[in-house]
Amino acid sequence: MAIPSRFLDDLIARIDLVDLVSESVRLTKKGNSYWGCCPFHNEKTPSFHVNPARQTFHCFGCGVGGDALKFIMMFENLDYPTALRRMADMNGIPVIEEEENPEMARLRRLRSRVVEANTLATEYYHRKLCRDAAAAHVREYLKQRGFGIEIARAWQLGWAPPDFREFDQLARSRSMDDRLLAEAYLLGRGQRGLYPVFRDRLMFPIHNVRGEVVGFSGRVIRADQDPRKYVNTADTAA
Repeated sequence: MAIPSRFLDDLIARIDLVDLVSESVRLTKKGNSYWGCCPFHNEKTPSFHVNPARQTFHCFGCGVGGDALKFIMMFENLDYPTALRRMADMNGIPVIEEEENPEMARLRRLRSRVVEANTLATEYYHRKLCRDAAAAHVREYLKQRGFGIEIARAWQLGWAPPDFREFDQLARSRSMDDRLLAEAYLLGRGQRGLYPVFRDRLMFPIHNVRGEVVGFSGRVIRADQDPRKYVNTADTAA
């Protein structure tokens, strides 16, 4: 069985995220947003932000974020189906399910794996930016633009190194092959076969409202490196 996307969208729209979060987090209104101490890591200075217009949350300290469903999953330590039913119970409405044909099931599994690959890439790129000596020129670029390492951590910025082999080995250790990496557009297809899409670029992960990484925007650092200032993820299953 599968949950129709229209049902999920309607369910999330019924919940006021500020009210939901306020049940467990003390929030203070500042302008059009609300701030509090993050419930997912220890902190003394509030860095947990709730945007009532978008109905999303984001912590600038640990980087977590998403919508009401993601908050319930994380705060109550529930898996996706259980959190969905919990949210439906809160609204007093039954969960609508529909039969899932083989093609729908294949696309759902593919989308899940693409998100997994993107998440792995985000973590890898971020480690390279923060720790790799070869990324010094990227850190210097961010510094010149007024962005410190705290901002890089909050937004999970990263660096895609020129050599793809290290990430390729990491991906294979997680049972992710070239076909999946191509589906996620981490590898592109050219006349000579597969090639890394992002090389020596400052990486900006792109999240959906549920906090999932669905793609990337990669900015060139060296002016003579590539005439394309930005390279973005093409359409994928995510």
